[in-house]
Amino acid sequence: MKSGENSERPVKTRGPLKSAVKLPGSKSITARALLIASLCEEPVRVENPLDSDDIRRMMDGLRAFGSGFRVEDDVIEVSGTGGKLEAPVNPIFLGGSGTAMRLLTPYASLAPGGSLLDGDSRLRERPMEDLLEALTGIGVMAESLGGNGCPPIRVPPGGLKGGFTRVKGWVSSQYLSGILLSAPYAAQPVTVEVIPPLSSRPYVDITLRVMESFGVRVEEENGVFRVPKGKYRNGAYRVEPDASSASYALAAAALLGGEVFVEGLGSESIQGDARFVGVLEKMGCSIAYRDGGVELRGPAMSGVDVDMNSMPDLVPTLSVVAAATEGVTRIRNVEHLRVKESDRLSSVTQELRKMGGLVEEAGDGLVIRGGELHGAAIDTYNDHRIAMAFAVLGLRVPGVTIRNPGCVNKSFPGFWEVFEGMQ
Repeated sequence: MKSGENSERPVKTRGPLKSAVKLPGSKSITARALLIASLCEEPVRVENPLDSDDIRRMMDGLRAFGSGFRVEDDVIEVSGTGGKLEAPVNPIFLGGSGTAMRLLTPYASLAPGGSLLDGDSRLRERPMEDLLEALTGIGVMAESLGGNGCPPIRVPPGGLKGGFTRVKGWVSSQYLSGILLSAPYAAQPVTVEVIPPLSSRPYVDITLRVMESFGVRVEEENGVFRVPKGKYRNGAYRVEPDASSASYALAAAALLGGEVFVEGLGSESIQGDARFVGVLEKMGCSIAYRDGGVELRGPAMSGVDVDMNSMPDLVPTLSVVAAATEGVTRIRNVEHLRVKESDRLSSVTQELRKMGGLVEEAGDGLVIRGGELHGAAIDTYNDHRIAMAFAVLGLRVPGVTIRNPGCVNKSFPGFWEVFEGMQ
């Protein structure tokens, strides 16, 4: 049992909000920027990065391959390798970070010696087989030591040869992103064809935009991605506020009424999760972009029928809003949520039912009927998204207690401070 799993945190209800929140940098963008910076020849300043368990695991992994990091205030200065990685001396432990595991596996193939990437018990259950299969097409014979397609993963020496490969897209977009990020340093140009459907497409768009900011442009046509052989360009990079983290503040206004302003999250955000405001707008909220951020006024008034494949991490957030809102909400096309930090379709269903919610698992999603809810002690399954979503619901429903509240550190260590500051 991990530290903190026996702890509980009660949530206090409150009335309509009038609040402005400032959020940390995007986890997805920070992870990609740090990996790219680690391949640059000169030091790179990554500004407004997220500091979280997942990002620290990513930095631990990159450090094992020879990169250096200096953290000062709101900046991480990265001393890169110029693409000449060191061979790691010891196995690399990545905790529960699926992001680090999937992005670092192709990266490890650039090292002159073999690597062993491992993680905690949940990470050892998360699938990697489709990525390993795709890597064989470009010369990397990585293997699952357990023989089940999951970590621990051994990556042999021999380099990333390049050429053509195919990758299945429906379990995780991170398989494609991992290959794309390291592909410029392959011996030959890399071409990747995605076998559709591609889940969480906006996260691939983040990958492409960050790569382009560092001077590498990927050509894409009809699901085929062509990455030129080259090098990333040095320079500073500023990370946007995290749109996934913003969802909790926005959902609070949708549940309680009033208004919340999220600083720095503008209409030009490169994050797919920034579109969540549009879902809440369909539920009856109003939105306005001003002063470089977004303002949402609640409450939500009705259910919604929505395909959440492009923003699956926000399904728990939407679910708690739907459970307290009149009408029926249908959440579709998110079957891949079953292989996240928890089986999120099952986790949401069980915890909402515990509160009296009317929810059904419907194949690739959920059907939620809004109604009266009551308090309960919420099991979080060591899943940060479950903890944060149900904490927001506790602002409206009396008697909610969050078990293992520290699991939010995976993506949003400052969650409880921001959460308590909303009035």
